[in-house]
Amino acid sequence: ASNVPGDCPTYVTQGTSMAAPMAAGSAALVRQYWREGWYPYGEKGRGDETILTGAAVKAVLINSAVTMRGTYQGAPLPDTYNGNIYTGYGRIQLDRVLFGSDDVSGRAVGDRILLVDGANGPLMSGGVHEYPITTAGTDPALGNQLKVTLVWTDPPGQPQAQQPLVNDLDLEVVTPDGAVLRGNGVVDRVNTQEQVTLEVPTSVSTCTVRVMGASVKEGPQAYALVVTGPLNNGSPPPAPRPPPPPG
Repeated sequence: ASNVPGDCPTYVTQGTSMAAPMAAGSAALVRQYWREGWYPYGEKGRGDETILTGAAVKAVLINSAVTMRGTYQGAPLPDTYNGNIYTGYGRIQLDRVLFGSDDVSGRAVGDRILLVDGANGPLMSGGVHEYPITTAGTDPALGNQLKVTLVWTDPPGQPQAQQPLVNDLDLEVVTPDGAVLRGNGVVDRVNTQEQVTLEVPTSVSTCTVRVMGASVKEGPQAYALVVTGPLNNGSPPPAPRPPPPPG
């Protein structure tokens, strides 16, 4: 603690009692950023003044998080993204999602973060939205990591249900070499948030992000999608395209 007259006292501690107000304050800043029209140009009032859904605020916060280091019960914490039972998706770091136009990166805000907040219609079972995501170069803050986070607000489940999830959406990312990466690394039938991270080449390349209605019992189901990385999509972000016909 600091007791010098005129200084703002500080105190270092840890635990959920400290993490909760930090997360709440971060959520307020995320909401303010979009409410004041900073996105996607990085200048107040230049973009549309938007009130984000709760799912979108959550998606931005999760997408900002960085992997935490350390140990738990003597074992190293998982050195991966996509969430784990010990530290969730990591430590919130807002400078990885809230950008200004005066950043030294030389990249437009719309070429660092993409947000879709229910703008493309909700999904029913079997529905698919596809987003072509073009990347190029590298980002001084984000490097060559492309991170995609999907969040939705599920209808209330039945009390004490074995499977409380009502509406199940799936996230997939098709890499430039054709590999298919699934949200949270598995076919997730439990969580209302899914994430994929990958390293992309510095050359111009395209990934395809898919949001799918795996099982929508009380639909249609809206969602929020956040993508960060060395994007090359331009501003505003692209609209989804229909998937190719089967076969």
